Amino acid sequence: WKWPHEMAFIDDEEVLHNFGDSFVMLNKDEAEESLETKKSMLLNSVASCEEKLSQIRVEMATLKSKLYGKFGKSINLEES
Repeated sequence: WKWPHEMAFIDDEEVLHNFGDSFVMLNKDEAEESLETKKSMLLNSVASCEEKLSQIRVEMATLKSKLYGKFGKSINLEES
């Protein structure tokens, strides 16, 4: 997977920002704001995925408990 946005620093004040096949000239402040926005979006996405993973693990534990309740030690389920 490749991040679709890239930046190239022209000098201390201007940044060449790549969006797919296009390039846009941004000043340093706009570039930093763009990066912070993207970072925030990615962090929110990671948090959402971690929450879903947590819910799945709880569901797996519940199902394992039910299976062990029904079949006892005659089954061996993986730990994780």
